[in-house]
Amino acid sequence: MLTHEEISGIIVTLNGENKPYHFKVKAKDERDIDCYFAPDKEAQVSTLYKKCVRVGGTTSKNQKCTSIDAVYIEMLTSEEMSNIGRYELLKPVTFDVSYDMENSLWCIQNYDLALDGYGSTYNEAIECLEEDIESHVLCFTRCDDSEQSQDSLNVKRKLLEHINFNQVLAYLYERDGEI
Repeated sequence: MLTHEEISGIIVTLNGENKPYHFKVKAKDERDIDCYFAPDKEAQVSTLYKKCVRVGGTTSKNQKCTSIDAVYIEMLTSEEMSNIGRYELLKPVTFDVSYDMENSLWCIQNYDLALDGYGSTYNEAIECLEEDIESHVLCFTRCDDSEQSQDSLNVKRKLLEHINFNQVLAYLYERDGEI
């Protein structure tokens, strides 16, 4: 079955000299996807090796694998999110997205909100972001504003624009009991 799909992930192998030209992407959902491309895109694909990419094109699937005939390939440097794991955001947030090949880590960050997520998979990085949100909410709800630095108060103000602190506290209470 052929469909149009867009996938995001890391280019983990290149096979340009072997026809047909293709590379393998480890998708955010951990699928390995073979991506076929035209020979004139070889230089572009080579520069994106071991980087986060977004690939769009015609997808074919069978019982063993998924492949995509790439119509476009672009570097993925940021991603807008309207939820982070279990937490719905009050308004979307743009995160920087990268992959640290040396340490084999997905990195998802927003410096203005002091949120950082790292993990060997994309989902682990999202879980790390959830934990970061939870620790910020606990800190900002347990400590009086007079005990916070001006930088901390700025982060709190920005977080309140995007995160429902009561939603986070309700989940923590449900999970842990008294918080």
